[in-house]
Amino acid sequence: MYLYPVAYSAWVSVYEWDLSTPARYVGLQNYRALWSAEFGEVVANTVWYSVGVVVLSQALGLALALALNNRTRLGALFQASIFSSYVVSWVAVSLLWIWLRTASNLWTVSRTENPCRQLVFGLLAG
Repeated sequence: MYLYPVAYSAWVSVYEWDLSTPARYVGLQNYRALWSAEFGEVVANTVWYSVGVVVLSQALGLALALALNNRTRLGALFQASIFSSYVVSWVAVSLLWIWLRTASNLWTVSRTENPCRQLVFGLLAG
């Protein structure tokens, strides 16, 4: 499954083919035309960018994991900030679904009429 596209790309790369005329074998001429000082610079930039992204993302991930594993108040703050970003979105979505599934308006005056307001007042009360 993986080898067929790679082999086909290698086969096509040694042909000159504009899709409107039959393919013409040119051998390594396409690679000779590709290789230049600019191509070398592009490859070097790609390698440096790739190495930089991998190293920085791994370092940042390791630093974040160490900060979350820390058993101090600062570690607890990091854990709470990461956890709250997941929880807040789920709470917002659940409140919207409760509001959509409720027949009464979200901004009703009575606390007992709307389950969404009950939930909000319950969270605010304690």
